[in-house]
Amino acid sequence: MMKKNVLIVPYSHQLGSTHTLLEIGNILKDSGYNVIFAGEGYYLKFARDEKFKVVNLREIPIDTYREHTDKGDFQYLNSDQIKEFVKEEVKLLKNLKIDLVIDTLRPTMFISTKIANVLRITINYAILTNYYALPFAIPESHILYKSKLLPPLYYILSKLAKPIRKMIYYKDAKPYREYLEKLGMSSRIDYQELVEGDKVFIYDVREFAPLKENAPDKYVYVGAIVHDIPAQRPTWLDKVIDQKAQTGAPIIYLSMGATGSLYPKVLLALRNYIKDVRNAIIVGNYCRHAVNSKEFEKSENIYLTKFAPATHILKYADVVVTHGGRGTIYHSLKQGIPLIGIPHQAEQEWNNKRLEELGLGINVSRVNFSSERLFVALDNLFKDYKLYKTRCERYSSIIKGYHSREIIENEVKKILH
Repeated sequence: MMKKNVLIVPYSHQLGSTHTLLEIGNILKDSGYNVIFAGEGYYLKFARDEKFKVVNLREIPIDTYREHTDKGDFQYLNSDQIKEFVKEEVKLLKNLKIDLVIDTLRPTMFISTKIANVLRITINYAILTNYYALPFAIPESHILYKSKLLPPLYYILSKLAKPIRKMIYYKDAKPYREYLEKLGMSSRIDYQELVEGDKVFIYDVREFAPLKENAPDKYVYVGAIVHDIPAQRPTWLDKVIDQKAQTGAPIIYLSMGATGSLYPKVLLALRNYIKDVRNAIIVGNYCRHAVNSKEFEKSENIYLTKFAPATHILKYADVVVTHGGRGTIYHSLKQGIPLIGIPHQAEQEWNNKRLEELGLGINVSRVNFSSERLFVALDNLFKDYKLYKTRCERYSSIIKGYHSREIIENEVKKILH
């Protein structure tokens, strides 16, 4: 029997949106599928490094993505761009004789897979679906957050946050609906439905991010998919381990996302923290915004590298300072490590507040960020460190109870056979 062709389309301008799909690619390759990656972003280099076939496919530029995501809208593409994306995708699906597409945050693929009659699985977080079970507030990144100056109004709007988000999803899907109508595929679809396939892998654990009981069967929890990029162990890691053993200084792992603009500000604050407040060691990866990372490395007790498998560092870390991406959160919790979160965007803010609610970490406001606020958060976490650590270790057991490989293998087999 011929191998089934699976096309995996990450948002490859971001490491966090790529490494999860790399792990899924490896699982499916091991299961006998012919796996192909598509995109144009920098982080597809890791797919090539792992010997996957990689083909070119245009993506939303990272600056466009950041501009819109950071202010809470999804208007990444205009009507002409949607048409060009779909044309290119359909051609690729037909030329490669694709049986299944697995993608994340690629709304045009909803249209393309329908035209090409190809099955589709998408990766999403529970909180970004229309079936998330928990309440959430108006995020700092959205224009309506200014209503916080009038507490009664902010309270009312936060109670209406889910229907407001639903309205935003519908508004931002307008050019896609217009394109579908031109194709004779009339639809009242919203943006959330555009980024969902025939099956949706929920990259979450139910205990952290529950869905409502009436959520459709197409939503499948796959747990925390952890993939270490193929990078060398940092040359300075042994020195850091020895330094911690000799001095008792805690290790703070900085992981603010590969494209996040907060990185330099947070790194500067952490440098001042270990200089003026507490003897500690900072380790982390470079970021595209951190043009002066080399200067920071000249500071005592700061160690940075271009890429490092997170597992190597998390094995020794005491605290993680993060933007609040799901990958970093779950990777850290799997190792039983508490977190400080400083979000770039709405979803990350909700993630960090959920950490705080469960006693697994502390959220620091992006809008009101200051070194002093970060210092207070770190001091509070270290003061009650044993309590935070115990809770995180409990969550580590929960995360390890999800057998992601087996779930993914079985679900793909069900949809394709």
